Order: sequence, then C-alpha cells, then structure tokens
Amino acid sequence: TGACTLSGEGLDLRQAPVDLTASLRDSRFGTYEVAAAELGVALRDGVADLEADLDFGRGGRATAVGTAQPFAQPLRYDLRGTMRNLDLAEVQGIPERYSDLTGTYVARGAGLDPTALTLDAQIALTEPSSYGERLLDGGDLGVTLDGGFLTVRGLLDTPEGEFALALSGRPFDPG
Repeated sequence: TGACTLSGEGLDLRQAPVDLTASLRDSRFGTYEVAAAELGVALRDGVADLEADLDFGRGGRATAVGTAQPFAQPLRYDLRGTMRNLDLAEVQGIPERYSDLTGTYVARGAGLDPTALTLDAQIALTEPSSYGERLLDGGDLGVTLDGGFLTVRGLLDTPEGEFALALSGRPFDPG
C-alpha cells in the first residue's frame, strides 16, 4: 500500500530523464515484509541515483544511498548506508539467522542472484549488536561474493575480547 510519483520525458529509458518517488506502508516486496519505505530515484543517461529508507518492522531499519545501472547486464550498483537493529531472521525469513545488528555498510556489486552475482562489501558494527547468542561490541567485516562463493573476514569485538573471523563457502547452493 502506498503512493508514488513518476515524471520524465522521452521513450528511451536509457537516455530519458526520469524521477520517481515512492512511499509504502504495510507492504511486501517478494518475500520481504516492509512496514514502511521511502524511495527516491533520479534516472539520468541510464544511471540511477537513489535514496531509500526501509523499515522492516520487527526486522529493524536500513538506509541506502548510491547509484545503480539498471540497464547493465547484469545490473550494477554502488551503495552505502546504515542498519539499525537489523534482524536477518525476520528480514530473510530464516530463523537460524536471528540478530540485532547496528552499523554502516558500503557495497559494490553486479547482479541480484546470489549464486551468480559479484559483491564486495565492508560492514562496520558501530554499536553493541548480536548474532545468534554471540554479543558483539563492534567490529569491521569484509564480505565478497563471487559466483556463489562467499568469503567473510574481519575482526569482531566481543565482551570476551577481539575475535578474528574468517569464513568461506557456498551457502546459496541448493540442497
């Protein structure tokens, strides 16, 4: 449920200037439940400047600012933003991933399918957070995803001390 405005000129979206604003309440986007969202997009010469403020209800909040090339094959994006009390279990619908994450991120990637996309991201936990039962005082993580192969590396500050994290694998492969 929501409202949007769309304005532009021309017929070729790769060249036409287009502006979009959207405001949503109690909505769904695919499998994602969105309590509220504000979105602004300005498309110029095939490049979209975007701003988003997302409220996932019990799943927390996130913001994004950046650019995307929606007509590139695959789609390309360069984003930065924040997350507050982000619960991956709620947002992704996977109960084992319960969390309460607060911090910032920067991400650059191409594609949307996790089994095929490329992604390079940095995540900074800037306030006390948690993942599962693990309490986190802060931390900095680097994340790469290339053709379904995920690598996560970084340092996490816990009440017990600093923890070096190094994970890799193919979590998006079927079965």
